[in-house]
Amino acid sequence: MRNLFLFLGFIFIHSLQAQRIDFKAINFRKADSIAKEYKGEALFNVPLLVQKLTDSLDTEVERFRAIYYWVSHNIKGDYSMRYKNDSRRIRLQGNQEELLLWNQKFKKEVFERLIHKKETLCTGYAFLIKEMSKLAGLESEIIHGYSTTDPLKRDALEAPNHSWNAIKLNKKWYLCDATWSSGFIDMASRTFYFKFEDRYFLMEPSLFGKEHKPKNRKWELQDTMAQLSLNRDSFEDNTISCSEKGCSGIYNGPEFINGSDIAHQFSNAMSKAVGDELKKLFHLKTYRMVDFSNIKMTTKGMGTGQVVYQLEIPFAIVTQACEAYTSFDHVGGWNHTPDLVGRKQDLLAVLMKGHQLSISNLTTTPEGLQEYWIQWKNKKTQSHCE
Repeated sequence: MRNLFLFLGFIFIHSLQAQRIDFKAINFRKADSIAKEYKGEALFNVPLLVQKLTDSLDTEVERFRAIYYWVSHNIKGDYSMRYKNDSRRIRLQGNQEELLLWNQKFKKEVFERLIHKKETLCTGYAFLIKEMSKLAGLESEIIHGYSTTDPLKRDALEAPNHSWNAIKLNKKWYLCDATWSSGFIDMASRTFYFKFEDRYFLMEPSLFGKEHKPKNRKWELQDTMAQLSLNRDSFEDNTISCSEKGCSGIYNGPEFINGSDIAHQFSNAMSKAVGDELKKLFHLKTYRMVDFSNIKMTTKGMGTGQVVYQLEIPFAIVTQACEAYTSFDHVGGWNHTPDLVGRKQDLLAVLMKGHQLSISNLTTTPEGLQEYWIQWKNKKTQSHCE
């Protein structure tokens, strides 16, 4: 949520229609009118509310517009929650375990207040946009990152301090921020005022990025290949899920786009997800390592131009913190032997003194994908194990 003076200081009038030019033939008056008709509706039956908002609208963008307009005109920003969360996160900076526990506890409070009082902070706005979009048959993501304009937050936290949404419309991703569209908090009185800021609805990415820095840079949407990799045309079914038992994922799409080896990049995405999950579990004192012997990898259709790449990377339980592994990577290639020697050399710099890389046997598929999987103890996470 931004302060009053920020609304006066950052006026980008020329950006108002910047990305909405894709929908220049669409008149949003009908969607806005429907949203106004249901002003004041409660959140106790969200599916019914979404049905009321979207049933008579023909296009994806109109359905999303009605949802976005309703949220921005009916959900208030809550200064006390915002201040409470920011203050606690600053105090817990550097204490990952306590920060995770706080986030879990505070999340419940955020959503209870959202449902019962229609008051929230950025995570509540982003959550509601995503859930209402899903009910309307639209794909949306919550993007966590950094606000670059809020003086209460700026430079205060290492962890992300703001959340917004990406929405997929007509197979293309767009950016929006319902928190900043809804209004502002007058810091003198600590009172929220509704003031709809239309420019944050499907804002052009280069302008959106002046005030929003996503933790995952692919959500900047300023890179052609990043946009391609996010589109349904490129990733028909691209999902990764993790738990304390391991990570699994699937890529369903083209092998190459403009000469770039898109399909094999799924190994990079999986490796990052596995490493992140191992670290998260470690901070929760749930110690794990990757079970190399039970990794499953299939690449149906490789060589035809369209591939279904599936990966299952299971975890094994370990009892001691220094037996766990908290970093994970791979080296591989299609129809050629992976450069394991070079990758080992690259990773020497991240190893703790006296420690070694744990490397799997070469995993191959009938279609020609070859992978070595690599894990090690993260210097920062397991510094006491050195």
